[in-house]
Amino acid sequence: MKPILILEDEVGFRLALSSQLAEFGKILEASNEEVAFDMIDDLRKEERDLGLAVVDLQLPRCDAGIDPDAGFEVIEKLQSTFPETPIIILTIRNDRDAWEQANRYPSVRYFITKPWLDTELQAAAKKCLEASAQGLTLKGTLEGVEDAD
Repeated sequence: MKPILILEDEVGFRLALSSQLAEFGKILEASNEEVAFDMIDDLRKEERDLGLAVVDLQLPRCDAGIDPDAGFEVIEKLQSTFPETPIIILTIRNDRDAWEQANRYPSVRYFITKPWLDTELQAAAKKCLEASAQGLTLKGTLEGVEDAD
């Protein structure tokens, strides 16, 4: 099984996500974008793939407090390094701007707002991982995702 990257700054959420997704693969936890960048670089250097990424958009910055768009920088890096890896955004942001920005990234398959339903997250992760394992991509809007050849 390919590892799953979870980028979430809040410890309680990160632990809950790790617990809910552990059945799908080894969990790599990142509490900020710098740690996530290091993990992505390490995987690339080791020539390992990433099965799934779950990314929070709103993250703390050392020099500027909370940045509501910091997660998009990690998504850009993920998409350029692992273009086949599906990404699930899990965020407190529930605004049109965030959704539209997320929709610009082909790797982003789901946009889930906090608090999330465990069944919704697990179903999204399962669908992403199954499609990836079969060499399929998921396409469609972030609201309604369909299987494609």
